[in-house]
Amino acid sequence: PLETSGIAYLDLAFPLTGVPDRLVPLVPLFGRALLELGTQRFDAVTLTRRIAAKTGGISREALVTGVVGGGPDDLAARLVLRGKATVDKMPELFEILKEIIEKTDFGNRERFTQMATESKSRLERRLAPSGHATAGSRLRARYTLAGATGERLRGVSQLLLLRELTARLADDYAGVRRDLETLRDLILTRAGTLVGLTVSERDLAGVEKSLAAFLAGLPAAASLPASWSRLELPAAEGIAIPAQVHYVGLGLDLTKTGWVFDGADLVASRYLRMAYLWDRVRVRGGAYGAFCSLDRIAGQAVFVSYRDPNTEATIEAFRKAGRYLMDTSFSDEEMTRAVIGAVGDIDAHMLPDAKGHVALARRLTGDTAERRAKLRAEVLAAGPARFRAYGEALDAAA
Repeated sequence: PLETSGIAYLDLAFPLTGVPDRLVPLVPLFGRALLELGTQRFDAVTLTRRIAAKTGGISREALVTGVVGGGPDDLAARLVLRGKATVDKMPELFEILKEIIEKTDFGNRERFTQMATESKSRLERRLAPSGHATAGSRLRARYTLAGATGERLRGVSQLLLLRELTARLADDYAGVRRDLETLRDLILTRAGTLVGLTVSERDLAGVEKSLAAFLAGLPAAASLPASWSRLELPAAEGIAIPAQVHYVGLGLDLTKTGWVFDGADLVASRYLRMAYLWDRVRVRGGAYGAFCSLDRIAGQAVFVSYRDPNTEATIEAFRKAGRYLMDTSFSDEEMTRAVIGAVGDIDAHMLPDAKGHVALARRLTGDTAERRAKLRAEVLAAGPARFRAYGEALDAAA
C-alpha cells in the first residue's frame, strides 16, 4: 500500500522455468506479440487503441537475475506483464489482460514477421552506439546461467537467433506459430505466478477482489522445470562491427579468489570509475567513457569502455585497477565523496510504480530488508582498509 493518487500498478510475473531450452530466445518476441498481434476479437490496431483508452499502458519485460545465496546455475526467470490504470478502470485492465493471455492471434504471419524484422534491425543498430552494454552482457554470459540467459534474450545471441528466425518465417510459419502457442501454454498460467500490486490503502481491498477473480480465471496447468544450457564462449572474444571506435570489456571472477562481498566494495567500485578509469581510460586513453560494475550476487566485476580508440592499453588499465586500490592513499574527503555517491546509487528516489516493481524483483531474488540494511551499514563504514582488500581480490582475479 502506497499513496498513488487513485492509480493502481500491477506486475504479473509468470515463471519461465518450464520453457524448453530451444524456445528460451523466443521469449522476448513472444512477450511483444502478446501486446501487438491482436486477438481473436480485436485486431492489432483496435487492441492498441483499447489499451490506450482504458489504461495507462501495458508493457512486458523478461526479467532474469541471480538469486541471493544461490550458485552459478540458480536464477529467477520471469515474463513480467506490467499494467496501470485508475482504480475504477482496473476491471477493464483485467479484462484486457485476460483477452491477451487467452486469445492472442498468433496466426498473424505478416505482423509477426514485421515485428521480428524490426527487433533484428533494432539490435543491429544498437551494436555501435551501445557496444559497451553488448560487451558487458557477453562477459557476464561466461559466469552464470542468469548471465548466459540474459545474453540469449538481449545480446548478440538474441541477434543471431532473430536472423535465423526471420529466414525461417518465410518457409515455416506454421512451426513458429506452434512454438508461440507452446510458450503461451507453458508460461501464462496461474501456477507459480507472482503478482505485485501497488495502490493506495483505501483502494487495496477492492482491487484485490478484482485481482483474485482474474487470477482464478487463469489456466491452472503447471509445467515441470526445464534444463537450460550455458553458452560455450571462448575465454577471449572479439566482435567486429561497422564502427570507427572500440568498446572494450574485461570480466574478473572474484568468487575464485576467496573474496566475500562487503557493501564497501560498491563504494570502491564507484571510486574506480570516478577516479582511476576517468584518468587512465578517458583522459589519457581518449575513450569517451569507462565504467565498472560489481555483481554483488554472482561475484563478478565487469569493466567496459565507451567509444574507445584503444584495445590493449585499455585492457591493461582494467587489469591494473586492483593494484591502484592497493597502492593509493585515500583522504577522508575522497572517502566521504565516494560513500555519498554510493548511497545515492543504492537509495535512489523512486516513484510508487518503481517501488512496487523493485519490491517484486527483490522478492524473486531473495534480497531481504535485513540484507539491504547490512549493505547500507557496510557502505557507510567504507574505509581504506576495505578498499585495499577489494583491490587485492581484483588483482588476484586479473
